[in-house]
Amino acid sequence: MEHVLLTLLFTGLCLGDPAQEAQRQSLPDSAAQKEAEKLVHDIFKDDYARKTPGDKADLARKLLSQTEQPGNSLAIRYVLFREAQDLAVQAGDAALATKVVDTMARSFQVNAVALKLSALQAMAKLARPPEDAKPSAIRFLGLADEAMASDDYDVAGKAAEAAIQLARKSKELALVSKSEAKDKEVSSRKAAFERVAKARDTLTKNPDDPQANQIVGYHLCAAKGDWKSGLPLLAKGDEPNLRTLATDDLSMPDDPAVRVGLGDRWWELGEKSTDPARQNLRKRAGFWYAKMADSATGLSKAKIQKRLAELGQDKFGPKHLWVPLNDPRQFGINKEIGEPIELSAKEGMAVGASLKSPPGEIDAIAARIRFKPGVRAHAGISLEEKDKLLYISYNAKSVMFSHMVGKQWEVDVEKPCGEREEYNLCIVVAEGEYILYLDGEEVGRYKTRLARVTEAGLQASHGPAVFDQIRVRKKE
Repeated sequence: MEHVLLTLLFTGLCLGDPAQEAQRQSLPDSAAQKEAEKLVHDIFKDDYARKTPGDKADLARKLLSQTEQPGNSLAIRYVLFREAQDLAVQAGDAALATKVVDTMARSFQVNAVALKLSALQAMAKLARPPEDAKPSAIRFLGLADEAMASDDYDVAGKAAEAAIQLARKSKELALVSKSEAKDKEVSSRKAAFERVAKARDTLTKNPDDPQANQIVGYHLCAAKGDWKSGLPLLAKGDEPNLRTLATDDLSMPDDPAVRVGLGDRWWELGEKSTDPARQNLRKRAGFWYAKMADSATGLSKAKIQKRLAELGQDKFGPKHLWVPLNDPRQFGINKEIGEPIELSAKEGMAVGASLKSPPGEIDAIAARIRFKPGVRAHAGISLEEKDKLLYISYNAKSVMFSHMVGKQWEVDVEKPCGEREEYNLCIVVAEGEYILYLDGEEVGRYKTRLARVTEAGLQASHGPAVFDQIRVRKKE
């Protein structure tokens, strides 16, 4: 019966234009929303009657999955998103509520950070055990960062204030200090953004004003990472060193030494800065280093590789939280500290190396994996006593996440990744999910009830692979 009703739901109302569906749409009018809401509640009547938090979360996931059904009207899609968000909030599932908002924001013109703030505030008011104060505070801190990234300082300020209150409730002094520091950062960056707004006004009247070009150009490059828009402005700015550096960068030189030099200059500037400027300036250095990664030699190559590896870590939290695992004996392999770990499996077979002594609780693990050119092999990071595996299928040119069912592997995530001899994998545990990364870019997620990395290791199958730059992240 439900199948028939779903067919009516997704084909009975006006169809959305496929070309428009690929763009962010305006919100449907209230009358269309009301009609769609009545139909959704009627079709999922039995699901709405179930009242436990788990039931509400299950229904939220069901509604979210229906948003991508072909033939949906815009009104129905929006109501499905809206209802899914409300249900996730009622279930107290912050990760699910965030996922719903992020998905909705790809289709509709909504203020994602404001919706997340509303959701987190509503969940903070629910009857929650005291131990929930710390993870709630951490979520608000993350939202403050996200809001600042979109220049929504009203939301950022409210999120930071909420984090302070929850941190105090958690009675963790380090978290209180971090939350208060975030509140000060919001105030500082808000003031800086207001200066940028004034400089933008100046540029509308005088596009060649050196000081305004400097302020806006540096904001675009260092705060936003928008180098295409920011560099031409920096090249017209009133700070001589930055003006020269931007001009040299815009020339897009071919000379290897000049390219490495540009990378070095941006890197040094980043080292003197604080985030987010530090990250974005170092990323620009990485842009130039990456052009030389294959052709550099000697100490220059070693420096470039080291700094590119650091950039891979930047995306996953402060450097001091990462612990290098450079002793193969931590994986039960009798080799000297600093030597890479080599695993080689026969065709149709697999070999592994389990991490013996992780340093306290960890919530992320990363490693670089290298293959022999043209030699078939699979290799990756294993979790949960080798029942979960994020790996590279070198011959199939794909990255996959799989879990063991009986004696068979079931693939949950698969993305093409090209055929190279070197890959960087990272797994982060956050908000009830394994978040999977390839070369610093997210490739998928997988639900977990764990709050930390457990039973981690390395694995190779069907052939040889080399592992190095292995590291884990300590939980804050």
